[in-house]
Amino acid sequence: MPTPIEPDTKVNSEWVASANIQTSEKAISETQEPAPAPASNETGPKIGAVWRGLVGIETGIVAGAVMTVYLMLDAALRGSSVWSLANLCASNFYGASALGGSFRGTTMAGLAWRGASSGVQGWITSLAL
Repeated sequence: MPTPIEPDTKVNSEWVASANIQTSEKAISETQEPAPAPASNETGPKIGAVWRGLVGIETGIVAGAVMTVYLMLDAALRGSSVWSLANLCASNFYGASALGGSFRGTTMAGLAWRGASSGVQGWITSLAL
């Protein structure tokens, strides 16, 4: 007949002690009051006007770039030069000499003007909302 295994009293006493500590910590944590709920107007992160304006500028520039690419592709599909939109924007500064169907030195000024004006429009829209 097999002999019964004697329980190790040292292991059991450590286990009982750790169980008592965990139980007492749980009891203490249950008696503490929960944190107060935030007020209804403080639920989300607060974004200041400066950050909102910077996000608006970035969004405006990205949207302007997407729209510029779309209009350049549209011009190519219609048989016009892809640079006609940028040259038209450059004519604000250089007049009729900037108009034309080819890439010129003034074309970069037109693209820069397009990006800057889109950024300003995004900034105004972000502050208005």
